[in-house]
Amino acid sequence: MVDAQGIVAVCNARAIGLLELPQAQMAERPLLRDLAAAEAGGGIFALMEQNLRPLPADESVPAAAAAPLSGEHHLASGSIVDLRCVTLAHGGFVPPSTT
Repeated sequence: MVDAQGIVAVCNARAIGLLELPQAQMAERPLLRDLAAAEAGGGIFALMEQNLRPLPADESVPAAAAAPLSGEHHLASGSIVDLRCVTLAHGGFVPPSTT
């Protein structure tokens, strides 16, 4: 989950392992733009930042304008991630819940 200030507020252990992220860095709740800048060749965080920019705290997105981001992304490790994000009404975004 990325909050309205662009902070990666929640990233579970499975995502950290799959995306080969440093656990210590993720525990510090990094900025999405910092993760995107550290990626070589336009990785998954760069894609998220380009398409789902967090809103300033005083803005909100009407539900109809909260377009999701979805698509397949190939990682350097050879894994394929199905990236799905939904914009939150008051900025930020999360993966959609599954039932």
